[in-house]
Amino acid sequence: MRKCDAWVFFANGCLLLVVTFVPYPTSAFAAYLATPTAKGAAVFYTGTFLVITLCFNLVLRAAFRKKILLPSTPASFVEWSCRNYMLGPLIYGLAMVAAFIDVRLCLVVCTAVWIFWAATALQNSQV
Repeated sequence: MRKCDAWVFFANGCLLLVVTFVPYPTSAFAAYLATPTAKGAAVFYTGTFLVITLCFNLVLRAAFRKKILLPSTPASFVEWSCRNYMLGPLIYGLAMVAAFIDVRLCLVVCTAVWIFWAATALQNSQV
């Protein structure tokens, strides 16, 4: 990024706000995992990550504007990042639906997403 403006600060602040909230749904999910209310706790947990991905996409949109980016930033990197991270809300939405079916399925979806993003981040750092 060449510079920051109010839009980038706002988007980043939203992301930081929801990230600091993560321990609460994680704790609730762990506490209720072996109870009949586990599905509700799983929906709360995955809903939090859904909001995080929405905020992260907001940060990407704010940071990847032409007037903010360095001229040397490859267009392929911007396109790749926007395309891959747009999958986040969809996948966490599916994880929320999966939580109503089976809590373990919800955890599998969330874990698969984390592995996917770790692998793609590693791949993108080598480009």
